[in-house]
Parts: sequence; structure tokens; C-alpha cells
Amino acid sequence: MSADDSTTRITNGTIGVGTMGPGSKSFDDLSLNVPVPKPGSVAMLMVGTWMLGVLGHRRRMRGSRRGLR
Repeated sequence: MSADDSTTRITNGTIGVGTMGPGSKSFDDLSLNVPVPKPGSVAMLMVGTWMLGVLGHRRRMRGSRRGLR
């Protein structure tokens, strides 16, 4: 495990992992520990989870037909 305790370390932003080429994998084990002050303040986007947004949109549409907002 690696840690950066320097005063110049980046403390906010976006973390991304990518590879080049089909079937290519440049990492073996990746973990991220984030101290979260409030529940729900960290959002994660993973390939293959796009349906969550679609399902959420459909639920909002159904609610609006019933007069719910």
C-alpha cells in the first residue's frame, strides 16, 4: 500500500484508471480509501452502471404522471 503524507499532495479532484488496447490490463489490485464526512458525499461511476440513471429517470416519469413531484 502507498500513502502520500506530503503537504503538497492533491486533496480533491477526480480519480480515473484506464488502459490502452483491447484486453489490456495494467493494474492488478486497486483500492481507494476515502474519509467520508457525511453519507452520500462520494459518488462513484463504474462502467456498466448506466442503467441506474435510466431506471431513476423512469421512476420520476411514473411519479409525475400520478401528479407526484
